[in-house]
Amino acid sequence: MNRAPRPPPFEALLADPDLRALDAIAPAFDPLEVLATARKERPHTRFLGWLLDPRPPQPGGDHGLGASVLDALVRRALAALDPLPGARFAPSSQPPAFAADTLRVLREQPLETLARAPDLRCHARDARGREWVVLIENKLDADEGDGQLAAYLAWARARHPEAERLLIYVSPDRRAPREAFPLDRVATLAWSDVVDAALSALRADVPRAPATLAARAFAETTLDALRMRFGGHPEARALVERLHRAHPRDAARCALLTPDEPDWERLQALAPNALWHLRTLRPQAVGFTRAFADRVAAAWNALLPDAPALSPGAPHAGLPELAAWSIAGVTEAWSVHLVASAGPHPGALRPRLWLALYAPNTTPGMLLASREHTADLALLPAATRDALAEARPVPSTPGAWRWLQVGRSVELPRGFSPADDARRVVDRCAAAFGAHLAALAERSRDPARWLYSCDRDDALHRPTDAVDRRALAAAALPDAERALLVATQPGGHPGEIGVAHELGTALGRALGQHARLSYDYGPAAGLGLWASPTVVALEGSLFDDPAAVACAREAVEAGAALLLLPGAGEGFTEAGRRALRPWSDAVLGAGGRVDARELAAPEGDRVAGRWLRRLQHLDRVRLRDGAAVALWAQDDAGRHPLLAGWREGPARVLCWTGDLRAVTTDDDAAARWWAAVIALRDGL
Repeated sequence: MNRAPRPPPFEALLADPDLRALDAIAPAFDPLEVLATARKERPHTRFLGWLLDPRPPQPGGDHGLGASVLDALVRRALAALDPLPGARFAPSSQPPAFAADTLRVLREQPLETLARAPDLRCHARDARGREWVVLIENKLDADEGDGQLAAYLAWARARHPEAERLLIYVSPDRRAPREAFPLDRVATLAWSDVVDAALSALRADVPRAPATLAARAFAETTLDALRMRFGGHPEARALVERLHRAHPRDAARCALLTPDEPDWERLQALAPNALWHLRTLRPQAVGFTRAFADRVAAAWNALLPDAPALSPGAPHAGLPELAAWSIAGVTEAWSVHLVASAGPHPGALRPRLWLALYAPNTTPGMLLASREHTADLALLPAATRDALAEARPVPSTPGAWRWLQVGRSVELPRGFSPADDARRVVDRCAAAFGAHLAALAERSRDPARWLYSCDRDDALHRPTDAVDRRALAAAALPDAERALLVATQPGGHPGEIGVAHELGTALGRALGQHARLSYDYGPAAGLGLWASPTVVALEGSLFDDPAAVACAREAVEAGAALLLLPGAGEGFTEAGRRALRPWSDAVLGAGGRVDARELAAPEGDRVAGRWLRRLQHLDRVRLRDGAAVALWAQDDAGRHPLLAGWREGPARVLCWTGDLRAVTTDDDAAARWWAAVIALRDGL
């Protein structure tokens, strides 16, 4: 049978009446586009900061808006708040009206010792005399850094405990931050929301001084352009979404066209405005449903009874554009998963599925060379080993996930939606990487690989070592030490638990297999392995975290020794010690850092020498009289305490002032370090 010839590219799209209607909507003049800053964060931040600040940056730059833009923006942010159950705050019943003479707007000003700075920081008092601290983080095409927003909020709590505090997270598509903040006001707004708030203030019926007319005209022109560029024009957005549904391939190609391609000139001549809209506006990401994940798992398990069974673990509310399945009943030494994503251009390209290998902080080369995995990898089929060697970071997922894609991705059937036929998904996946999945899962089932695996929690939040902790607790001697490692509350994306995870794994390797130690996490990921710990470890970045401090306090009051660790990259900061008083009162201050190259190890002390070679910095701290020092570091300026302890009433407090990576990267060093900690504790 002869098939009808396929029409040339774009023919059906160009004949669609919706394209002509879209071309009739001319984009607004955009000053930022003229200056080649249309997708750069800093110019947008400067423009928003200028609108918020009642003080002109230069003569002739006064917009005459006072604090009205901040009023409108905070009003919209408070209305958008959706506090989690149990949160300690509620949206204000009366939105604030800020006094312009009290408003200070600071752009990218560092927060004391923090290396990062919020894009905008507003300090003001409202008409009722309340102090407000409003932090604004602007993200156009990038995600926030790990712990970035948490650090800003911790600073605001510590420095302005009595103020009304609000963090506004602004992005083009109103995406939520990667972490959850149940105890803070964090509002998520789209740039179109910010533009609408500013335009409402700009177009209010108020007297306008002649000197402000030029500035206000510039502001209104730029805001109109931003409104259209970020999807605030409802008619243009609706037409773009209809064209993507009717012509998914051609619409996606328009979004990716560049001026050096032949089709560019053709479309630019026929529909220049429509081409601009298709390249600028993109439909919302595909939203997967739990029902879809359940259907795929059921179809896979029914159609492939001999293959590793799948257990749906996502999506959840924080990640509607991603779906994932783990391997049921497997310890997941390599954390093997199937993952579905909407692709790099949400809604424009059809979603894809792939086999993903969770390898934290790891490249394929590091994985293959790892002494922990060498024996396992040698037993895999050659095709799977080759696929691992060619693994690459998974696109369309946050960088902090560090998934590696094994084999090629699978494009789902044409016209896919979360309600599509799961059987076709299974057929494509099984053909593409079913053999790799079976081989990896078979090795993961080996009980010899259970310890120090990286299996997952039920909500697909973070990798944990739950199997390890259960095994160590079951094998521990009656008098074994029980360490409680305080970890942060899991957010909405996988990521290592951090210092607690690294320390627990190091101690488990060095001591756990000898039945001398077991450990658990709290308050975020505790398994309840035992009734009470003998040591509770709290790191510096959590000194002002109410849940973490409460967890540590409860353990100390029950008789556990408290072990204080420096925050990653921060050390013992003054703000952290203030929040943790009285336990940290013995640490009187940090006077700078000691470079590891300046340190001298005690002669013949192999482990201490290894510590000092690995240390990147030490806190130069002074201890109050009465503190016992178990380990010292020596440099030209004198001796500095590495490990010290003291009594705070009935509590025993221990303090390590070095870089924890010196402890966690070597089993012998971890065992020696722990022995010194326990000896110091028992001597207090």
